[in-house]
Amino acid sequence: MGQPKHYVSNIPAAKLTPQKKTLRASQAQSERVQLLRQEYWTQVKQVELEDLVFIDEMGVLLGLMRTHARAMPGVRAYDFKPFYRGSKVSVIGAITVSKVLAVMTMDGSMDAAGFEVYVSKFLVPQLWPGAVVVMDNLPAHKVAAIAPLIEAVGAKVLYMSAYSPEFNPIEHWWSQLKAFLRQFSPTTSQRVDTLIATALDLIDPNHLRNWFAHCCYCPL
Repeated sequence: MGQPKHYVSNIPAAKLTPQKKTLRASQAQSERVQLLRQEYWTQVKQVELEDLVFIDEMGVLLGLMRTHARAMPGVRAYDFKPFYRGSKVSVIGAITVSKVLAVMTMDGSMDAAGFEVYVSKFLVPQLWPGAVVVMDNLPAHKVAAIAPLIEAVGAKVLYMSAYSPEFNPIEHWWSQLKAFLRQFSPTTSQRVDTLIATALDLIDPNHLRNWFAHCCYCPL
């Protein structure tokens, strides 16, 4: 494993194609954050690949839909967007290099109480001695009850360096999962739950390993 690097392309400009920018926080370039990122990789390199467990949350706006459609050249593609002001489902999940470990949904935004329910009822029963649960520095992740719950089963907690979402392979699953949900434009939380259950049945373990490799935790 090693810290991701940025490379300058030697491809001629004429052969490059326009792409949507991937934006990162400007704070990630500060010396303090760079040192934290190095410290994170120093720690994570000591962990066996199979023991890494990555946690993260995503929000699903009810009525989300595809952003692209087919149309004749020069003709705009129109559609109607469902109106659900402020309606959101929060999804929290954990993955390993070989499987999705635990998923929970809740209406509205995730808070400290909801995160504690997820850890105690869904995540901890799936952990094992030696597991290392990697999560970001959200305040909900650092409430006093969380680490003892995880450590009680012989696992450990490792906090990711700040402004480093590209270090978390579950971000790739969120992207895939949102694309799947957009195909059906779910308008209720029950429908979101049903679609996520279907997505879990369809997940390819090879994708999980590829996402870990993309984040530099293992070779392709």
